[in-house]
Amino acid sequence: MRVGILTFHRAHNYGAVLQCFALQQYLISRGDDAYVIDYNNKDLWSFYHWRDKGYEKYVTSNLFKFPYRLLQYLHAKKKHIIRYYKFVYFQKRYLRLAPVDSIQKSPYDLILIGSDQVWNTTITHGFDMYYWGQFDHPSSTKVATYAASLRELWKVNDYGKVYNYLSKLDGISVREKSTQYFLNNTFPNLEVSYVPDPVLLIPVNHWKKMAKKPPIKSSYYFFYQAAKSKKVLFTAKEIANQRRANLISLSADVKAINSDECHTASPQEFLGWILYADMVITSSFHALIFSILFNKDFYAINLNMGHDDRIRNIVTMFDLEDRLIDDETQCKRLIQKDNKDLVKQLLDNANDYLSKFLNK
Repeated sequence: MRVGILTFHRAHNYGAVLQCFALQQYLISRGDDAYVIDYNNKDLWSFYHWRDKGYEKYVTSNLFKFPYRLLQYLHAKKKHIIRYYKFVYFQKRYLRLAPVDSIQKSPYDLILIGSDQVWNTTITHGFDMYYWGQFDHPSSTKVATYAASLRELWKVNDYGKVYNYLSKLDGISVREKSTQYFLNNTFPNLEVSYVPDPVLLIPVNHWKKMAKKPPIKSSYYFFYQAAKSKKVLFTAKEIANQRRANLISLSADVKAINSDECHTASPQEFLGWILYADMVITSSFHALIFSILFNKDFYAINLNMGHDDRIRNIVTMFDLEDRLIDDETQCKRLIQKDNKDLVKQLLDNANDYLSKFLNK
């Protein structure tokens, strides 16, 4: 079958591009002709573009602080541009991209929307119709979600609109149990499936082969944050200090705390920093998943007053709740667990859902 994927593949975010690659590869491994539809939400794209006009305005806003801010800006910008083009290379090298007009000109049997936070209206600056299946397509093309995520609930006033969009889809699946529960209770006549994030769909050895070994000889703890947080950074530093460990820090935000060794990390290098770390400390959903897959000692730090369901969903699923902490005082020794059976079960869930469309 010919399958198209609509997701955040252009976001220069490690989890976004790796989950997209994973879903594409999984579909190809099934024998499907899979492509990533090259749709790009402009608001999302502008956030990751190497030209940050808002920050440039901040640099020039104070005459007395201008020299210091300019030096900071130039240092970060050089790193930003290098990282930017590493992502561009990954997207061109590893993703099978198809233009948006292929939806009409080279019709797909199935279009999958997701994974990732495609229903997060804060990220997409409102309801982006492509991520809700509201676009012109041939009647023969089925449109369904795969592991869609939203992070925060929609406004009650938008429930009618949400139901109207979801009821027109050929299939609905979500990435978090909490989202499935919410949708089942809010829209009881909709069938909502629970499926795993795409990075769990391809063999761990594939990720290990893709991972690039870091340019560092000494042992280290690896800290990664997707959303900038002083609390999370402080906790990571305290854990490393307690153990007298070298802390290597990476952030999705190039202007946040980034160690020189990994400031310009590509997606492959991101995997390597996790794979070869003595410990991983993170508030990131995908860094957490890769830590578990690579069987690393790790701590996941609570965000949003402990209400980040994406993180909690993963540690609960793998029976690793004791690795979810609020601060360094809660640290405990990790008891390694064999996750093969659970990963196989999650893969079966994905197969059961996708087989509704792909085996026809």
